[in-house]
Amino acid sequence: MVELSKTLAALVYFRRGPQDMPYSAGGAVLLSLLFAFLYANNHNNVYIAPADNVMFSLVRVYVFGFLVCALLRIKNMQDRWWQTLFAFYGAGVLLELSRWLLAAGLAGRGAGLWIHLTVDFWYLAVCVSIIRHALGLSLGRAVLTAVACNVATSIIGLAFIGLPALDFAPPEN
Repeated sequence: MVELSKTLAALVYFRRGPQDMPYSAGGAVLLSLLFAFLYANNHNNVYIAPADNVMFSLVRVYVFGFLVCALLRIKNMQDRWWQTLFAFYGAGVLLELSRWLLAAGLAGRGAGLWIHLTVDFWYLAVCVSIIRHALGLSLGRAVLTAVACNVATSIIGLAFIGLPALDFAPPEN
């Protein structure tokens, strides 16, 4: 477990790639569930009911995995599925845990938004690195692919649970 944590930390610090992850279908599935739980916990939203938030997180995590597997299939690199998914979900778990710890440690100091933005951009950078190594893409194409996959998963997740009704009307006195 300690060695796995070190490998995932090296991945998040761009010292390792998805090819260094264990080839473990069970581990990838377990990490995906943990990632979805942590993502739902860290992204409590006042506009989305808790059950919808959990469903949104599950849909987002698994649609992202499906898109990555589809891209690997298109490039005829199916043998990399489990290692790539392990890398995505493992990095997600590590970064969501760090988000949770930072938010808890800095609660009430006005740093919440900056913590969320920093971790989100860091995860996007890690996604770019993983996609670049797994698919053999240039940096520019890897950035476009990572952004497109993340935007698509958010849109599909929101469409699945139904867009929250946002009321921007001023309150009546």
